[in-house]
Amino acid sequence: MGTPSGFRESVTRLPWAGIAQHRPGDLEGSPGTKFISQLIDFAVPRRFTAILAPAHLLRATNDPWMAADQRLVHELREQLDRAGQQSVPIYYPLAITASLFGNADSRQHFKAVLSTLPVDAVWLRIHPFGSRSGPASLRRYVEACRDLHRLGLPLVAERSGTIGVALLAFGAVGGIEGGVTLGEHFSAAGLLREPRKGSAFLPQARVYFPELATFLDRKRANRFLENRSMKSSFACRDTTCCRRGAQDMLANPRRHFLIRRLGEVRRVSETPDSARAQQYMEEILRPATDRIVRASKVEPSLEGNRRRLESWRHVLGAIIATGRPASFSAVPSGRRIAKKREA
Repeated sequence: MGTPSGFRESVTRLPWAGIAQHRPGDLEGSPGTKFISQLIDFAVPRRFTAILAPAHLLRATNDPWMAADQRLVHELREQLDRAGQQSVPIYYPLAITASLFGNADSRQHFKAVLSTLPVDAVWLRIHPFGSRSGPASLRRYVEACRDLHRLGLPLVAERSGTIGVALLAFGAVGGIEGGVTLGEHFSAAGLLREPRKGSAFLPQARVYFPELATFLDRKRANRFLENRSMKSSFACRDTTCCRRGAQDMLANPRRHFLIRRLGEVRRVSETPDSARAQQYMEEILRPATDRIVRASKVEPSLEGNRRRLESWRHVLGAIIATGRPASFSAVPSGRRIAKKREA
């Protein structure tokens, strides 16, 4: 609501939206109190189990939204408590640019702010970052998350997609969020530009190939699976997921993706912390980088994915070579936390 394209017609129906794009000064004093009251009036009767703080994209350490958001978070906690919702946790979306997130001095500033807020987890919206990111971005993200571990707050990577499984395995984050076959990369670019005329359209669901750690659109996936060798190697063989194999993958790609992605997360979660990174490399990433070489010869559009997976393999292998992950993110429990935090 504080960005040109974020404040669109559909959000104006929300009680707290107002009639124009939000500015930091619009939410100070009594307008800010009213804004939070409207959120509470909406959330409490619906018995939400947690609330995302109304945070905004920060593009500098002195971004005026930072101070505004701090006030809103404190007001949110106070009003929740007065409404008898003391057990409802608040999750803070840290929406910042990748350059700020990767800079140690900037990060220290945000850590100091976060340590003062009554929040129970931090959701990372890093612009831009996700499954299209390269090795340098991945390394910086892991290093930045390790720095934030000292806060004692669970970290959740938003729009992390396939790369999120690696972040879990390396202990960088304690949870991941993503779309269903889409929404694997967070970028604020679309929100920051002026709204475009015309109606938006929803892209079709893609088909997930877990053995290749990648997706293909339905047209390419259908063509790919017409190749007998590729079908034999990469069609879903989990009968609890796709009883008819390739046919069900193509017919219901969302269900197939959810079952297989949850299986990947479960696989990581059931492994002891100290063994997760190595297990991920040996059982997930390394086999995928080997298999996609053959697959890309049949489907040339996979070549970019092959190069990306190979780059992830090198950078994550280098992280392991310097020693096992030194710290692990706390895991979101769905409950409020009471812990001394460090900046």
